[in-house]
Amino acid sequence: MLVTVLFIVYQGVEAITVHDAEPAAWSALMKFVDSQWHQRFDDEPYLLEEQERAKMFFADEDDLFILAEADLTELADRVDELSTEACGCCPSPVRPS
Repeated sequence: MLVTVLFIVYQGVEAITVHDAEPAAWSALMKFVDSQWHQRFDDEPYLLEEQERAKMFFADEDDLFILAEADLTELADRVDELSTEACGCCPSPVRPS
């Protein structure tokens, strides 16, 4: 199970979100940038292309964003295993002896 993690640091506040694919994470990043744009740049229009807009928005040394792919296969397998054990309605998973 692959996901894309979006990590944002803006004005000292950290935010992390998990998305099913890179385009969804990029869309979330741009939604964040656009929602904060006028607060940061007053009346300057954001007519730039998305990549340029993101680069300009995160130009300060202390602000950044990271898009990274993560493999959650083992985590997903363990969650499935625990869910099956906890519900009581499903047969218990077979465990090696």
